Amino acid sequence: MSDEFRSGMHLAIYDRNSFQRFLSLDIVGENVPEETTILNFRHGLETHRLTEAIFAEIGTHLAQKGLTMKTGEGTQIYTGSFKNRRCSTAC
Repeated sequence: MSDEFRSGMHLAIYDRNSFQRFLSLDIVGENVPEETTILNFRHGLETHRLTEAIFAEIGTHLAQKGLTMKTGEGTQIYTGSFKNRRCSTAC
């Protein structure tokens, strides 16, 4: 994982209200996890092969709603009828 990604994730948490809600953080009263904490969490997921299991479960959930998830440089979620349009993080 690049330093740029780690730094970007830390800043994105400060910058995006949707990330804060997802993480149940109130940045006024709580500290945003430091880059090392985020990296250690990710390594824990990878060590226990939980990343694949989480994405499989998400894929199943999305398929039940008629959505498709594609991965590559990033993860994109598509509706069946609008394959050229990306879903927002609110999907």
